[in-house]
Amino acid sequence: MKNLSTDRQNISICGFSYSLPGVLMPYFEYNGLKLHYLDVDEREDKYNGIPMVLVHGAGSYHVIWTLQIEEFAKSHRVIALDLSNHGLSDDNDDPADIHDYAKEVAALVRHVGLDKYVLVGHSMGGGVVMSYGLQQDLPQPTAMVLVSTRPDLKIRNLAVGLVIEAVEDTFNLLRGRISKHKTREYEIRSLEGEMKEKRPKMMSRDLKACDIFDVTEQLSEIQVPILVVCGDEDNIMPLDEVEEYEVLFPDAEIMVVNKSDHNPMVEQPEQFNQILADFLKLVESEI
Repeated sequence: MKNLSTDRQNISICGFSYSLPGVLMPYFEYNGLKLHYLDVDEREDKYNGIPMVLVHGAGSYHVIWTLQIEEFAKSHRVIALDLSNHGLSDDNDDPADIHDYAKEVAALVRHVGLDKYVLVGHSMGGGVVMSYGLQQDLPQPTAMVLVSTRPDLKIRNLAVGLVIEAVEDTFNLLRGRISKHKTREYEIRSLEGEMKEKRPKMMSRDLKACDIFDVTEQLSEIQVPILVVCGDEDNIMPLDEVEEYEVLFPDAEIMVVNKSDHNPMVEQPEQFNQILADFLKLVESEI
């Protein structure tokens, strides 16, 4: 794997500017593909705070984590990958596979030289994180955060929720478009929508990958500390189903974000960021 670009630059995402010299937007090569990632580290003390690696969900890319990058970059190194066929990364002609996505994350971890770190995944990205933890030949994280996800991502279980969320997203974008005040959530979701238009096959590939993903029977093999975060109004990963983690992961911490559906890190960032910050402090106190 070779680094293809490490230029530091001014970057503005949804109106938030990352200033020099704390930001990298490089690429690295893995399996013949150029994979893009955002690497933000504005810490004064580089030994302070455990690094985080953020993994987006189906049909998304690193921009979905804007409000977490903004919040945590001054206290932690924050790295957000664009999986293959997403964001600014290269296309892969092979069928999408969540276990292969996990290997892309591992390639990034090795590339940037992380030792202790927290792996955070949203929706399909949570599946990627679970797969990662089950592949013991990969460099294992210190802890995991699973956001709005479940170990079984089969479409028959998610279809109704996907339709409801799609309708709500469309309505919210239309409402935001006519509003004089553009919220951060609207800006982020608009950028995500624009990327879906540029890469029309992205979402269908991911849904096919989700439909064959089920690691329910293997979850007990994951031994690192786990935080599960879900929205109380999530239609795709309903709260009662997420609570199955209490059985699957008896030692996991399960936190609910109020007045949020499938994207709590965007819809209720203050709540979400506080939950994540508290978990990071707990992890850091034990290493």
